[in-house]
Amino acid sequence: MTVVVLNFNKAFAPVATETIDDQTAAEFQAIRTSLEKQVEELQVQAMQQGDSREQPPACVMSDEIPAIDNYISYKDEKTSVSMKIPFSTKWQNNDCDFAPTQLYDAGVVSFGPETGVTTSERDARLSIKPAISVQEMDTWYKDLVASKKQKRTINGMTVISYDVEGLGGGLFWEGFGRSYHYVITSNGWLTDAEAVKIIQSLKVTK
Repeated sequence: MTVVVLNFNKAFAPVATETIDDQTAAEFQAIRTSLEKQVEELQVQAMQQGDSREQPPACVMSDEIPAIDNYISYKDEKTSVSMKIPFSTKWQNNDCDFAPTQLYDAGVVSFGPETGVTTSERDARLSIKPAISVQEMDTWYKDLVASKKQKRTINGMTVISYDVEGLGGGLFWEGFGRSYHYVITSNGWLTDAEAVKIIQSLKVTK
């Protein structure tokens, strides 16, 4: 950051107008106004340069997101649930440190590529919630308003997947286990096959 220090105390000092004529006084005032304007412009430029230098390099994704080439082990500290998270080493571009997972909140982990160039939010998220009963699940599924609804059993656990359009929507996979209710969401990047792999890897490690 370039620091510019200008001292115009003498230039801005009041002029004894009784010793000069009106034309000279007007010229002095014009010079003073011009100098004040230049100082303001230099201060703005210095602040803008400082802001741009302080910004960390962005992990910007191209329109074509590189394919998954690795699976990372992750364990949620709150629930002791372990899982395998899909990842691509090619997401680590622009010399920035792109971690495979991002802790969103207690019991919630974000993963996948970033959703856009102006945000660090990941495309997908997995939430671990208290388990619900089969009766609650059946009632909820019957009343669910969504498209592509599918109910199946994966590793002995009932899993419901569906799509929701509009604001706050996306792709959803919900697993109803004995210990926890798992919810995977995606803005569109995560495929059903990869979501199933995550569900198959879920283990309570207490």
